Amino acid sequence: MATHTINEGSYASSGTASSNALPPQLTFHDAMQHLLDFGQAYGKMSSKPTLRRAILRAYEEISQTFGWNFLHDIYRIQAHAEQTDGTVAYDHDTYTLTLTDDTWPDWATKEYGAAVLLDDVVCDVELRTSTTTLTLSTVRNPGADVSSGTSYKLFPRWYPLPDDYLELDHPLSETLYNFGEQVSLADLAARHRYETTSGEFRCWAVGPDPNGGMALHVYPALDTAVRIDVPYKARPRDLKLDGLNSNHYAGTVSTSGSTVTGSGTTFSSDMEGAILRLREDTTVPTGIDGDNPYSEEHRIRTWTSTTAMTTETTMSTLSDVAYIVSDPIALERFAWDAFLQCAEKHLARMRNFDDYRQIERESQMAMNRAKIANHTASPARVIGGQTRYVRLKDRVAAE
Repeated sequence: MATHTINEGSYASSGTASSNALPPQLTFHDAMQHLLDFGQAYGKMSSKPTLRRAILRAYEEISQTFGWNFLHDIYRIQAHAEQTDGTVAYDHDTYTLTLTDDTWPDWATKEYGAAVLLDDVVCDVELRTSTTTLTLSTVRNPGADVSSGTSYKLFPRWYPLPDDYLELDHPLSETLYNFGEQVSLADLAARHRYETTSGEFRCWAVGPDPNGGMALHVYPALDTAVRIDVPYKARPRDLKLDGLNSNHYAGTVSTSGSTVTGSGTTFSSDMEGAILRLREDTTVPTGIDGDNPYSEEHRIRTWTSTTAMTTETTMSTLSDVAYIVSDPIALERFAWDAFLQCAEKHLARMRNFDDYRQIERESQMAMNRAKIANHTASPARVIGGQTRYVRLKDRVAAE
């Protein structure tokens, strides 16, 4: 397939933009082509796995070593109030907890961190098997049968954080500016064990979600349902589609509105969220400064089948034209150079380039420029603050 050359060692050096609604994107394919060109300039060819490895390491380094504004987001948790209505009985042979005179809520599952307090013993819910029965954890349970008519308390011990969670700022409560004290997971467990109370959140910790990923662990059980806003640093979209596999550009497509119809294509579900680039002929498109620049690009919204997808924005009406699909590099444009030069650094180290130290220094300088560009907000100026600056002529007039 056709390739493109990135001038001055940087895809970001080009100011050309496509005519469609989506802002210009840097893609995994662009980064692969960039490193191919970079290696050729040093007379070294590298395998595709080596190029991918350098890009993925750079992507991780860029995203995790600085608090980029564009990687911050807010997640909302619907926190549930405790349930105490009815009574329960527990059969230790089957780990079954049966509720009488009420029903278990939908959130009484392991996925939502549900726990049950029985005789001052905190037990974890493994499975909601019906509206009146729960299966408790084989490890965190009462250890013996519990007779019918026993009071209980059902509450969530933790709440799952989003899949792209990387780092927490500070949770925001419904009614209190201060959500509570951040403590260790061990301290949180001790409080649940020895201070079984209810009310507003007093402390929290971030730790593993037993279902995978990370979770916000909280104490104590709530007496009223609230909403928790969680400002956090997000991990950028994973990179999988590099545009070099034949499945990423096989066949041709016809477009109308937001509908993509393929002929001889092999669309897949992991293309959702990826970038679709189109040309008005049958030549596979390159980046905007390549030999065959794309005419427009769109983000893929949904995948339907190997021959059908939709996009987030409206496309031109085209028939049987070439295309390419690749994952976006989820960084703002001012960080593109830093990312690409970081990828150069990793490739140079893996391939033992003679100029590695110089390449490393240039990568750090690009990172510094991106950090400066990241701080785009001006400090707020408040009327009536403690410090007031008065023009000299106004001061003289007042005297």
